[in-house]
Amino acid sequence: MNLSAGILTIRESKFYKTRLAPMSPALNGALGEYVAQRAKDRSAPSEAALFLTRTGTPVARHTAENVFSRLRAHAGVQRHDGGRYQPRLHDLRHAFAVHTGCGVFCWNT
Repeated sequence: MNLSAGILTIRESKFYKTRLAPMSPALNGALGEYVAQRAKDRSAPSEAALFLTRTGTPVARHTAENVFSRLRAHAGVQRHDGGRYQPRLHDLRHAFAVHTGCGVFCWNT
Protein backbone atom coordinates (compact mmCIF):
# COMPACT_ATOMS: atom_id res chain seq x y z
CA MET A 1 0.00 0.00 0.00
CA ASN A 2 1.30 3.41 -0.92
CA LEU A 3 -0.72 5.97 1.04
CA SER A 4 1.06 8.97 -0.44
CA ALA A 5 0.15 7.82 -3.97
CA GLY A 6 -3.27 6.46 -2.97
CA ILE A 7 -2.47 3.00 -4.37
CA LEU A 8 -3.42 -0.30 -2.76
CA THR A 9 -1.32 -3.35 -3.63
CA ILE A 10 -3.32 -6.59 -3.64
CA ARG A 11 -0.90 -9.48 -3.56
CA GLU A 12 -1.56 -12.93 -4.99
CA SER A 13 -5.20 -12.36 -5.88
CA LYS A 14 -7.10 -14.28 -8.53
CA PHE A 15 -4.74 -16.51 -10.52
CA TYR A 16 -1.97 -15.54 -8.04
CA LYS A 17 -1.51 -12.12 -9.62
CA THR A 18 -0.54 -8.95 -7.81
CA ARG A 19 -2.77 -6.00 -8.63
CA LEU A 20 -2.57 -2.28 -7.98
CA ALA A 21 -5.81 -0.43 -7.24
CA PRO A 22 -6.36 3.30 -6.79
CA MET A 23 -8.02 4.32 -3.53
CA SER A 24 -10.55 7.06 -2.95
CA PRO A 25 -9.48 9.86 -0.62
CA ALA A 26 -11.92 8.54 2.03
CA LEU A 27 -10.49 5.01 1.89
CA ASN A 28 -6.95 6.34 1.84
CA GLY A 29 -7.65 8.40 4.97
CA ALA A 30 -9.35 5.52 6.80
CA LEU A 31 -6.52 3.12 6.01
CA GLY A 32 -3.97 5.75 7.03
CA GLU A 33 -5.66 6.06 10.43
CA TYR A 34 -5.78 2.26 10.78
CA VAL A 35 -2.09 1.86 9.93
CA ALA A 36 -1.13 4.66 12.37
CA GLN A 37 -3.18 3.04 15.15
CA ARG A 38 -1.74 -0.38 14.38
CA ALA A 39 1.77 1.05 14.62
CA LYS A 40 0.96 2.42 18.09
CA ASP A 41 -0.55 -0.87 19.28
CA ARG A 42 2.20 -3.22 18.13
CA SER A 43 5.19 -3.19 15.90
CA ALA A 44 4.31 -4.63 12.51
CA PRO A 45 6.71 -4.45 9.60
CA SER A 46 5.52 -2.20 6.78
CA GLU A 47 5.53 -5.20 4.41
CA ALA A 48 3.19 -7.15 6.72
CA ALA A 49 -0.33 -7.95 5.60
CA LEU A 50 -2.70 -5.01 6.12
CA PHE A 51 -5.15 -6.79 8.40
CA LEU A 52 -3.59 -8.79 11.21
CA THR A 53 -4.94 -10.91 14.04
CA ARG A 54 -4.19 -10.13 17.69
CA THR A 55 -1.14 -12.37 17.43
CA GLY A 56 0.21 -10.47 14.41
CA THR A 57 -0.57 -13.10 11.75
CA PRO A 58 -2.50 -12.27 8.57
CA VAL A 59 -6.27 -12.66 8.83
CA ALA A 60 -7.26 -15.93 7.12
CA ARG A 61 -9.90 -15.85 4.40
CA HIS A 62 -12.34 -18.03 6.36
CA THR A 63 -12.02 -15.68 9.34
CA ALA A 64 -12.81 -12.63 7.20
CA GLU A 65 -15.78 -14.44 5.65
CA ASN A 66 -17.08 -15.46 9.09
CA VAL A 67 -16.79 -11.92 10.45
CA PHE A 68 -18.54 -10.54 7.35
CA SER A 69 -21.35 -13.08 7.76
CA ARG A 70 -21.87 -12.11 11.41
CA LEU A 71 -21.78 -8.37 10.62
CA ARG A 72 -24.21 -8.86 7.73
CA ALA A 73 -26.65 -10.74 9.96
CA HIS A 74 -26.29 -8.16 12.75
CA ALA A 75 -27.00 -5.33 10.29
CA GLY A 76 -30.03 -7.20 8.92
CA VAL A 77 -28.66 -7.35 5.37
CA GLN A 78 -30.22 -10.32 3.60
CA ARG A 79 -31.64 -11.43 0.31
CA HIS A 80 -35.39 -11.17 -0.12
CA ASP A 81 -35.63 -12.68 -3.60
CA GLY A 82 -35.85 -16.28 -2.45
CA GLY A 83 -32.22 -16.97 -3.31
CA ARG A 84 -30.56 -19.80 -1.43
CA TYR A 85 -27.37 -18.01 -0.40
CA GLN A 86 -27.10 -14.78 1.55
CA PRO A 87 -24.69 -12.06 0.42
CA ARG A 88 -21.07 -13.13 0.80
CA LEU A 89 -17.87 -11.17 1.20
CA HIS A 90 -17.02 -11.99 -2.42
CA ASP A 91 -20.35 -10.47 -3.52
CA LEU A 92 -19.31 -7.19 -1.90
CA ARG A 93 -15.99 -7.28 -3.76
CA HIS A 94 -17.77 -8.05 -7.03
CA ALA A 95 -20.30 -5.24 -6.56
CA PHE A 96 -17.48 -2.82 -5.83
CA ALA A 97 -15.56 -3.84 -8.93
CA VAL A 98 -18.63 -3.57 -11.17
CA HIS A 99 -20.07 -0.33 -9.81
CA THR A 100 -16.81 1.60 -9.48
CA GLY A 101 -15.30 0.51 -12.77
CA CYS A 102 -12.38 -1.05 -10.87
CA GLY A 103 -12.16 -3.67 -13.58
CA VAL A 104 -11.12 -0.87 -15.91
CA PHE A 105 -8.91 1.07 -13.52
CA CYS A 106 -7.16 -1.71 -11.63
CA TRP A 107 -4.05 -3.04 -13.29
CA ASN A 108 -1.76 -6.02 -12.93
CA THR A 109 1.90 -5.73 -12.07
